[in-house]
Amino acid sequence: MVGDILTGKDHWLNATTACTYPEPWWTRPEPNSTVLLEISDNFPRDKRDYEGVYGNHAAGNLTITLNTTDNKLYFRIGLTGRGLVLPTVSDYHILCRAEPIAYSPAFVAIIGQKDGKVFSLALQSDPPEPLVLFERGLKLTDPDPTEPEWDDCTSVSGSARDMSYGYIFLVLFSMVFANYMTNLM
Repeated sequence: MVGDILTGKDHWLNATTACTYPEPWWTRPEPNSTVLLEISDNFPRDKRDYEGVYGNHAAGNLTITLNTTDNKLYFRIGLTGRGLVLPTVSDYHILCRAEPIAYSPAFVAIIGQKDGKVFSLALQSDPPEPLVLFERGLKLTDPDPTEPEWDDCTSVSGSARDMSYGYIFLVLFSMVFANYMTNLM
């Protein structure tokens, strides 16, 4: 209200609007939510076909492994993301359910194929968020093929070699100056 008074505008919060609380704030529009695919009993292909390391330059590595003890697929992404991979009724989708945190989101992964083999996984948590594409065999340590290659930069001013000479000169100069100042006193 103070801001309205200072700017000379009409008050939007008055006895009429204050008495209607919690309306209109109580009724909210429904969020855009994804309907998760129905979970199936079996994977459409052999579980070993999904195993491997899938990479994305921005998001890191996504690793899918088959636990032979319980015959289930598990995923790991980053340092803390892990969970269970579940089949869906669609041949081109799997569900990645994070564990052990019950409230964490489930990710739908769209399966990309190349020559009949699983080549990529495109993860999406909630629309309209963009898909994050993980490619098989691409590791976080691999260089980005879209980035230009650089030489060793030794011909550039301020390169590592030139900088080390500069630091050596600076240290020697500081020692000589300190010695000179000590002799003056």
